[in-house]
Amino acid sequence: MGLDMARRIGAMALILVCLCAEHSTGLSTPRGVVSQAYFNNLMSAVAASCEGKPFYTYASFIGAAELASGFGTTGSDVVRRREVAAFLANAMHETGGRAIGFDGLKNPEIVAQNPTTSFRTAFWFWMNNDCHKAIVSGRGFGATIKAINSGECNGRETGKVNNRISNYRRFCKDFAMALDISMACRSLLMALVMVWLYAAQSMGQTTPGTILTSAYFNKILANLPASCPGKGFYTYNGIIRAAQLSKGFGTTGSVTDRKREVAAFLANVMHETGGLCYVRELSPPQCYCTQSKTYPCARGKNYNYGAAGKAIGQDLLNHPELVSTNPTISFQTAFWFWMTNCHVRLTNGGGFASTIRCINGGECRFNRKAVEARVAYYRRFCTHFNVTPGPNISC
Repeated sequence: MGLDMARRIGAMALILVCLCAEHSTGLSTPRGVVSQAYFNNLMSAVAASCEGKPFYTYASFIGAAELASGFGTTGSDVVRRREVAAFLANAMHETGGRAIGFDGLKNPEIVAQNPTTSFRTAFWFWMNNDCHKAIVSGRGFGATIKAINSGECNGRETGKVNNRISNYRRFCKDFAMALDISMACRSLLMALVMVWLYAAQSMGQTTPGTILTSAYFNKILANLPASCPGKGFYTYNGIIRAAQLSKGFGTTGSVTDRKREVAAFLANVMHETGGLCYVRELSPPQCYCTQSKTYPCARGKNYNYGAAGKAIGQDLLNHPELVSTNPTISFQTAFWFWMTNCHVRLTNGGGFASTIRCINGGECRFNRKAVEARVAYYRRFCTHFNVTPGPNISC
């Protein structure tokens, strides 16, 4: 064999190596690892009642993955496949807020309405909370568990941990790769839950902002007559911001419990405000306060919000008018009353009837029409939030 022939063969070998490497690299991306057929096959196995079934799509997953620079494209082919497997198993619905180009504080409902945004928040968390580095640096899968939920590494969550183990093994097998060596999460316990198969409501991220969307709230306001003072006063941001400041509201108990609480609160608010039409009470009694050293009546006014103001950090004793001029403060006072008087009764199983009693118990004996009106609102909201009203609805 001549020198020229040897060089040609050598060059051809290099070309083939490059082509193989290029082909391999093409597979080592989220799109190459997770095919549309594979993703759709996973979704087809989800129960029809699961809210994530029509919500999450292959396009939204891949679109979000490709916007997360470095995800599934760092390191060797094996490392990339492991990262995709670890993410799919570990996917947590975290809020990235402004970091991904949307206002997660003012518009948290976007996470539960837009599948790409939903996945992007999860990728944001993954890339910014040691998960990505744990995989690509070789610290192993166990480190991602610690980054996401270290509490499960305490040895007392055996059932959850065992389930995580089987799911991660499944992904590794499907993606044709060996398990990483360092899979321990203290006490050698680790596991993964495929939470990405569920909508935000199923991921422990069900909040007032994901239950009550801006579109739905604004639709309620849009249907009000132009003459209603509430039409230009109440806002979605006002109610959601006040809800977020009320620790425990719409975030206590199961998803069903949370939806019922939001529905119950809205039902009573709608009844008390004439469907969000009124800002001030019609034909109020002459005196709304009792003189005391702690909360004296405001000069020139026949009402006060001393206790509520102290609780929310506003001087409502001297400036009670803020309740009818600031939508967030207006809702905050409503939430203060709710959390102080109704929240515990409802979350302890008292049913919607218990909220009627705490707000206006006299209606239970002397005003059946008012009770029926509240119940009708409650049923309406429960239907919209896709939750059953539960027992003890009427008092």
